[in-house]
Amino acid sequence: MRPFGHHRSIRTWLALGATSAVAASGLAVLGSATAFAQPPADTVLFAPGTPHTAVEGPNNVDSWQVAQFVDTGALATCTPTDYSADINWGDATEHSAGTITCAVQAVPDVGDVAVYTVSGSHTYKDSGDFSITVTVTEPDATQTSNSADPDTATISDATISSTSTTNLGGGGEGGTTEGATVAASAFFFDQNTAFADAGTVDPGLTATINWGDGSTSAATDISWPDCGECGNVSVSGSHVYDANIPATKPYSVSITLHDDGGKSASSAAANTPAIADAALSADANKSLTATATRAFTAVVGSFKDAAGGQAKAADFAATINWGDNNSSSGTVSQTSSGAFSVSGNHTYASTGSKSITATVTDEEGQTVTLHASATVSAAPVVLPATGQPHQAASPVMPALPIGLLLLGLMAIATGLRRARVPRR
Repeated sequence: MRPFGHHRSIRTWLALGATSAVAASGLAVLGSATAFAQPPADTVLFAPGTPHTAVEGPNNVDSWQVAQFVDTGALATCTPTDYSADINWGDATEHSAGTITCAVQAVPDVGDVAVYTVSGSHTYKDSGDFSITVTVTEPDATQTSNSADPDTATISDATISSTSTTNLGGGGEGGTTEGATVAASAFFFDQNTAFADAGTVDPGLTATINWGDGSTSAATDISWPDCGECGNVSVSGSHVYDANIPATKPYSVSITLHDDGGKSASSAAANTPAIADAALSADANKSLTATATRAFTAVVGSFKDAAGGQAKAADFAATINWGDNNSSSGTVSQTSSGAFSVSGNHTYASTGSKSITATVTDEEGQTVTLHASATVSAAPVVLPATGQPHQAASPVMPALPIGLLLLGLMAIATGLRRARVPRR
């Protein structure tokens, strides 16, 4: 109940209202600050606003007294049906009509005063702080609002509780092998049933799933389960796991439901089975060519990880044995989902056929060996002066003095002519 049953409270309220009204009109206020000022004629004056508290949920506001006022134009007469009141609850929902009641009280120095009370009921579906504004319409249609000093409502979160342990399911291809998809779900009960009563959930709810492998994710579904005793909120999500380290260690999964007002609850954890390392498999051997004494860069092999999209290049380390008693680290690159290549750089000192092996190890310790052969040829000889490869000279005829060459040709021609003249 509002504290206006005491004569002094009403007298103080009227004095404050009168002082405010006179000050607003620009007239001087006479007398001391505590002296009573006669309220102006035909004015609706509201009592100072008061705070209210409730917990979010259906019908959490039951006949709250949200405003009191007097009408100085009919100060001593109770006629509640002559007035109407509109209540804005401050939560962006539809306004509602207030119920107006009236009681006459005798106040010293003033006389009988008709005190009107505005009451209303409402459902605050979500938590928060709200201002309750009341607008009163008088018989002559004049409207006055208490917006300068309204009542307030502080609505707190309803309690949330878990009604099930974490349920695990799914598995996907491979079941308990890395790359498999594991689904997690749990049920909760939100004491704020205003949304569940309509077959939905509070939009202020969020949920986080702790997958137990150092990662968390937001739930992909928060919905009304329509399952009776299981609760009124269902939460679920899924995750793709890497292999356990060590291999026998399960992952512990739990789900936490949060309300935007601060309340939360977590489901009891459930353990996954041990997630095994997926198999690595080598692709076909490669045949390569190289030149001795020259730097050589090549992809020496490729492999696949059955973990598929779960596998990343950073999960692997590679060492390449070049077949000449030399080894170096290889570079692992992802070529498609679950497919990788190994490349490296090397310089062969000698020619011949070289047998190359690349050993790849994943983060769980599993290995796969890739094979390649390299045919190493000799580098061409380079002439120091030109920088061009040396080519063997073609045989040529020795040079002869041009005169001797001409004499020889003339002699041959003369001989041919003589041979053609018949003997007599």
